[in-house]
Amino acid sequence: MWLAQTSSEMAVSINDADRIDFLIVLIGVILGLSIGKLVNFAGDFLFHRKNGAASWTHGLFLLSMFLFQVYYWWDMWELKTTLIKGGIDFWIFIRMLLIPLCLYCSTALLCPRLQYPTGEEKLSMRDLFEDHCRPFYLFWIVLCVIGISQGMDIRKESFHDPQIYLRIIAGFTFLIGFLVKKRWLNNVLAVLIFGLLILYITLPLWKDFYSNLIGES
Repeated sequence: MWLAQTSSEMAVSINDADRIDFLIVLIGVILGLSIGKLVNFAGDFLFHRKNGAASWTHGLFLLSMFLFQVYYWWDMWELKTTLIKGGIDFWIFIRMLLIPLCLYCSTALLCPRLQYPTGEEKLSMRDLFEDHCRPFYLFWIVLCVIGISQGMDIRKESFHDPQIYLRIIAGFTFLIGFLVKKRWLNNVLAVLIFGLLILYITLPLWKDFYSNLIGES
């Protein structure tokens, strides 16, 4: 009897806030590893710049990856409030955990461990990206699908919200890149994805500007 009572007093009830805090920490660890891998790759390339041929397409995708991961990490704090209000279940937990995992895999495809050649020969970053572009695009298609599902389920967004439109456009853009493997298309997609990302990140500012404009008129 005494043992049962002591065990009952020592038991800790796990609520949604505890699960969300654990999830955020886990996401932060994975994103930290991913961003660290990206920064390490960039620093290693700069160190061996005489033996590597840079590609603006590859570089623009690296920049987009860095910006999105930092933004997603920052956005987690706003999402935490939404999750506490609406609650969290196992499937929401899995979907949210898949996002940083897909981001890490995408970063690994863009930033593999390289053996830089010696002498006159140079390692082409363009060829490196083209060798891994299809699995890279596939991971981002999965990310867009999860983002649409998460937005509608957790944030209660609808198809009238611009965030959903941008995720759908990005998903179809990556799908085209996955199906059609062309060098010129990779160049176009790099610019398009970077533009969509900047628009997605600055969307709250545009919403505030539009609301203030309507309010003044």
